[in-house]
Amino acid sequence: MTAPVLTLPYREEERYRTNGTATPVFRPTVDVTIRHLEATWTTRVLVDPSAPVTVFDRGAADALGIEFREDGRKVERHRLGGNERVAQREHVRLGIDGLPEWEADVAFLVDEWNTGWNLRFGGVLGTRGFLDRHVVTFDGARQLFVVEAAT
Repeated sequence: MTAPVLTLPYREEERYRTNGTATPVFRPTVDVTIRHLEATWTTRVLVDPSAPVTVFDRGAADALGIEFREDGRKVERHRLGGNERVAQREHVRLGIDGLPEWEADVAFLVDEWNTGWNLRFGGVLGTRGFLDRHVVTFDGARQLFVVEAAT
């Protein structure tokens, strides 16, 4: 049995303004479903090979009913958008339509996802939690990316 392969287009996620002209910016994003205990949440995320971990925003954590602990047992610090952010590690199930679900340790931001950029996604699929389980090929010339479950 061969692993499923998805070919996905880059999607317009923002418009870059220069000299009064708005230029669309296309990025490799995908909708991912997060399952934690009995809760489920779907959000658009950026696939980012430079991100060491998979991170979701505070809104996803709230939607899933994740309680942030004061004892620090699961606290991590990550650099996002040039700023150090505090996050809490949680074990979840992730899914993308067309691929088998997988389990992963991911990070949820303690504070709101505020990079100062007008980004439309609620997380980043990085190495830990996504790229360590999938083969991903980026084709910027054709503005598409291919995702395959690693065997």
